[in-house]
Amino acid sequence: MKKQLVTHAAALVMMTLAVLGSGYAQSNSNACNNKLIAGNYGFTVQGTKLGGAGPTGPQVGVAMTQFDGKGGLSQIDTVTIDGEVVADWTHTRATGTYSVNSDCTGTFTITFTDNRPTVVANFVVAVLRG
Repeated sequence: MKKQLVTHAAALVMMTLAVLGSGYAQSNSNACNNKLIAGNYGFTVQGTKLGGAGPTGPQVGVAMTQFDGKGGLSQIDTVTIDGEVVADWTHTRATGTYSVNSDCTGTFTITFTDNRPTVVANFVVAVLRG
């Protein structure tokens, strides 16, 4: 069952990430736990950086995040802000933690090694219907 759920594409919907397609969230399922999103997931990042060190303005990027099924993650990404590359595939992987609740909502925290601020975001795991 777990393998089938994961194989049928559990998608994370996050406040700064775009998701293609439609899906539905599980509701209080035993399948909704940290093991649900074990593996590699690709994301797009889009938004606006309003302040802080470095450039400000429109922000876009892509990320590959590896979830370990136990609440740990690592991520590599490439990001531009106002057309300036602020991160690319050559920097050290970011690390962090995540938690999937029984209703398939969750939270993750990413700590970067290149002086970017820590990111904390909420998400929903959605199973895509085809």
